[in-house]
Amino acid sequence: VTPQRNFHRQAGVPVSSRASIEVEGNTMEGSVQAFVMEVQGFIEDYAMPRDLARAQDFVPQDVAEALALLDMRVFNMDRHPGNLLVLKEEKPHTLGPIDHGCCLPPWWCLSEAIFEAWLSWPQLRTQPSESAIGIVKQAWEKLPQTCKMLRETGLEESAV
Repeated sequence: VTPQRNFHRQAGVPVSSRASIEVEGNTMEGSVQAFVMEVQGFIEDYAMPRDLARAQDFVPQDVAEALALLDMRVFNMDRHPGNLLVLKEEKPHTLGPIDHGCCLPPWWCLSEAIFEAWLSWPQLRTQPSESAIGIVKQAWEKLPQTCKMLRETGLEESAV
C-alpha cells in the first residue's frame, strides 16, 4: 500500500489516507482508515434522549455539532444511524463517523442529502455552542485554501 495524502482527525473521523495498492498487476486507488477502539455499537442501537440535558449527558453538544458541521461542510449525502459509531463505554460518549463514500457530490446532487443520523438530536436544536461558532468561522476563513486543496486532488469542479 502506498500512502498518498494523510487527512487529520476531525469530528471523530478516524485518521484516513488515500492509498494505492497493486493487485494482480493492476493499481487500485482508494482510502484506508485507522482502526477505531472502544466501539460500543452503532448509534441506531441506542435511543438519543429527547430531553436536552439527558442528550448532552449521552453525547456532548460540541461533539454532536462537530459531526454535523463536518457532514454539512463535505455534504455527506449518506449519514445515517448505521454509519455512526458510539465510542467509549462510559458517558458521555463520543462519536465515530464512518463511511464517507458519498461526500463532495456535484452541485446538482445536493437535493439528495440524508442527515437522518443526527437531524432530530436536541443538541442540534438549541443555540450553537462557542465551539461550533469557532468551527464555522475557521472553515469560512480557510475556504479558499480548502477549495484549492480539493482542486489539487483532482475533484471535479462541480463538486468544489
